[in-house]
Amino acid sequence: MKINLPEQLYVYECSGPASPETEPQAEGYLGIWPEVPYYYVFFERPADSPVRRWLLENGNGWCLRNTYQLDYAQWQQVSGRDHEVGPFVIQVGDHTDTAGGMRGKLSILINPGVVFGTGLHPTTRGCLLAVARLFEQSCIQTVVDFGTGTGILALACAKLGASRIIAVDCNPLAIRVALSNAVANGRRSRIELLVARDPSILKEPSDLLLLNLEWPCLRQLLRESEWAKYRQVVLSGFLKSQLPQLMPLIGDVCEINLVMEQEDWMTLVVAPKRPASDVG
Repeated sequence: MKINLPEQLYVYECSGPASPETEPQAEGYLGIWPEVPYYYVFFERPADSPVRRWLLENGNGWCLRNTYQLDYAQWQQVSGRDHEVGPFVIQVGDHTDTAGGMRGKLSILINPGVVFGTGLHPTTRGCLLAVARLFEQSCIQTVVDFGTGTGILALACAKLGASRIIAVDCNPLAIRVALSNAVANGRRSRIELLVARDPSILKEPSDLLLLNLEWPCLRQLLRESEWAKYRQVVLSGFLKSQLPQLMPLIGDVCEINLVMEQEDWMTLVVAPKRPASDVG
């Protein structure tokens, strides 16, 4: 499968009183990135007139605040070639090389669009390596990938044999991209996609919880109790210098089974301690 990535990004910073009910209808439209009350509308070509028409359709309170043009490479970290991480070979964009499969690697095809998660960032690499080790050591059938982005970690779990993965993100654009990648990799039947901000909506804890999040989001989530209901948890998205701040959040409720470092970024695998009433 051939994926053509854009060369340029045209970003329209808009604001409005509520989430838009429609999307711009124009050639080159890539999606909307919500940062309430701002909405960043992405195109791969200039779209001034379509965006202004769209704002008028949304009604009072909507306005265009700014516009930006940048090279796609300034926004998205994309390798010029396929790259290997543990048992995986990540194929991004135009790459159609099937050598990964011939080398015995698990191939993951990713079209990132404007969503993050190409496998190059140290936190993603750390999570991929941790996930591979966990699947070697234990039977993992159900996974929750909270903050899925492009869906790369959910796809890795599906390729390793998980039968059901719930991929969650608060950004609807990320879910759209993750859905497209699940289809492209032939794993749509194993991956359920969900737009949500709070893991408490998931009533049945899975074998594995993946939390590769920005540090403020990760820290806030760890202050809640939902994450500790899972058998195993992969934590990433924080620097080595932030480890002392993280330890008080997890130290009393879990055991640390694996610590990995990639370029000063940390990945931990922890096993929450189960209450005595749950054992047996």
